[in-house]
Amino acid sequence: MYPCGQILTPSGYFFGVEMYRGVVSPALERTMEEAGLAVARAMRRLGYVGVFDMDMVASKGGALYAVEVNTRRTGGTHAHEAAQALFGPRYWERVAVISNNDLAYEGPQLSYVALDELLGGLRFPAHGRKEGILPTIVSSLVSNRVGYIAFGATIERARELEREFHRRLAGSGRPLAVR
Repeated sequence: MYPCGQILTPSGYFFGVEMYRGVVSPALERTMEEAGLAVARAMRRLGYVGVFDMDMVASKGGALYAVEVNTRRTGGTHAHEAAQALFGPRYWERVAVISNNDLAYEGPQLSYVALDELLGGLRFPAHGRKEGILPTIVSSLVSNRVGYIAFGATIERARELEREFHRRLAGSGRPLAVR
């Protein structure tokens, strides 16, 4: 289980998740874990074995609602698994993670080598520290899109690294596409 917040465009298009200490309260995290285990047990009784994702939303009053269950890897799974491999269990207590699965930009096409050069000292691990931008979905570079994970000591630092990456893209003649 990993608690996260979905990142949506203003039009409601999903493009990633944020995982960090405090993304949900400890009480809400416990409730989410209990709900996830109850759903897992029910699915097991029905014969399902494997990974699943349960999307939940909280009302302004704090009521929790399960809105979707996916019996597959989803948009945050790769970021969760990468963070777990790099930082260990309950990594969100030690590092903030932002994934963007579909950053679209305009301008000239970007090769992987050019992306690597553009990232420079931002590329994970940046300057020998366990922070930075880790490219994840690079097959879409041919259509001016890229996926990445930003790792920072805090959510503010991860957002700062992400903004710097976006600034570098724009500075190279590749402003972010409006969605």
